[in-house]
Amino acid sequence: MCDEAVRRVLEVLEELGIAENTIVVYASDNGCSPMADFPALARFGHNPSHVFRGHKADIYEGGHRIPLLVRWPARIRGGSRCDETVCLSDLYATMAEIVGHPLADDEGEDSVSNLAFWEGRGNGPLREATVPHSLTGSFSIRRG
Repeated sequence: MCDEAVRRVLEVLEELGIAENTIVVYASDNGCSPMADFPALARFGHNPSHVFRGHKADIYEGGHRIPLLVRWPARIRGGSRCDETVCLSDLYATMAEIVGHPLADDEGEDSVSNLAFWEGRGNGPLREATVPHSLTGSFSIRRG
């Protein structure tokens, strides 16, 4: 269903002649819900956290690692990849850089522009670390 919806969006962008310079971002929410029936999903060959420990609302990577696909043919080479840890909050600083809006010191403090990495000019690390937190108030640090 998701694949079909994305296909339809991309098709309309092509029909309108704006696909080349339109940014399409595809991501999901944090991890799979702990309310999911993981054994039932496994019986169908689906492990929503893949090899990673955890699920939505906890501090482990399975609760925070999500797909993030960005398509912008005018500026991003198709099939390129960024191995840096990025956050959805980075979209704020990235879009600000694209439109030329300088961020004030108290604006988007946790956001880091990913534009250089999108364009293949990035030279990591993008950030020193990320600090995931759980619904219960636990914190972890991811570095590297």
